[in-house]
Amino acid sequence: MIKNIAVITGANYGDEGKGLGTYQFCESFIKKGLNPLVICHNGGAQRGHTVIHEKTRHVFRHVGSGSFLDCPTYLSEDFILNPIIFREEYEQLLEMGIELENKVFVSEKCLVTTPYEMFLNDMKERKRNKLKHGSCGLGIFETIQRNKEVNFAIGELYISTTKFGIMSKINKYFNKCVEEENLFEYKKDYMNNTMLLKIISAYFEDLEFMYSKIQIINSDDEKDFLERYDSLVFEGAQGLLLDQNNKEGFPHLTPSNTGADNPINILSNLDLSNLDWIEVCYITRTYLTRHGAGYLENECSKEEVNSIMYDKTNVPNEYQDTLRYGLLDIENLIKRVNKDFKKYESLNCNDKVFKTYLMTHMNEYGINPFKILEKDSDIEEIHMSFDENLQVI
Repeated sequence: MIKNIAVITGANYGDEGKGLGTYQFCESFIKKGLNPLVICHNGGAQRGHTVIHEKTRHVFRHVGSGSFLDCPTYLSEDFILNPIIFREEYEQLLEMGIELENKVFVSEKCLVTTPYEMFLNDMKERKRNKLKHGSCGLGIFETIQRNKEVNFAIGELYISTTKFGIMSKINKYFNKCVEEENLFEYKKDYMNNTMLLKIISAYFEDLEFMYSKIQIINSDDEKDFLERYDSLVFEGAQGLLLDQNNKEGFPHLTPSNTGADNPINILSNLDLSNLDWIEVCYITRTYLTRHGAGYLENECSKEEVNSIMYDKTNVPNEYQDTLRYGLLDIENLIKRVNKDFKKYESLNCNDKVFKTYLMTHMNEYGINPFKILEKDSDIEEIHMSFDENLQVI
């Protein structure tokens, strides 16, 4: 019987602190005696949600950011699975003493990434050279595109012969893409048949590992499964400005719904008659950040924000280069938040739905968060958090 729901949404280009927000809501629910379930409803293993729990730091990628608190995770149908990253993270958390056995539930409709999509992602970015998009290199977009011709959802992986048949079809699709997009030069640079066989063999081991550690939820059972929990925490990935429907940012967007759409699709099928409230929490830093290429509002140098802070999660890398910075426009922030929040009217429980802002990185840039209240009087609360050592967590 669902009582409380929190929806954690990035208000900008991502990296706002959604992991921290998810953790805090889970902790709050637990203190109230509730049993929260974290729902990861978009994106995939390219997520990087940092949480520090009792001096232990972890960047969550494939499971919910409530895992330090023993909260289970549900990867709904719009989450894209990556067995390689799943196993890596599972074993990392196990070394930290975090046991995920019987804690990770997965929709049967979740698409599965293979090494072939990761190869395509890498080769396309290499070919673009200085015009690269700034992809994470994990094949998210390529998995979605491949699925239009060769479907591979986790619910199809019931018998061992299935995976070999699917992989053969994906291999053919991969070779077709290499030919159509003239990627031969980039393929031969780092991949030969012997190497490919080793990679696919290791991938099958990771796939079997993931399959043995998750519990698959059939679509017909999803409603009953979710209604077992008295509280839900929707942990979004990326931010509103990267939503696939934000045409102003095309083509440098993420291929998913980053705001209200996915949570509403899930909630509209549930019994909310006993609901106390839904808090839609929009998270923002005191400034803007962005990975890779594309428009960045009020872009500025890092020094204009804070010359001495050091971001331990978003380090420079070959795919996305160095993190970019911009100054936050409060009026534009409120406009896009209000546009997204209005969608929740479709749930027909307006008296129980309210929005809040969580502002992170308060000590890094001298913005007054209460200016938001002066401009938008219907915001009930502002949460604040920061790391006193001027290190971005």
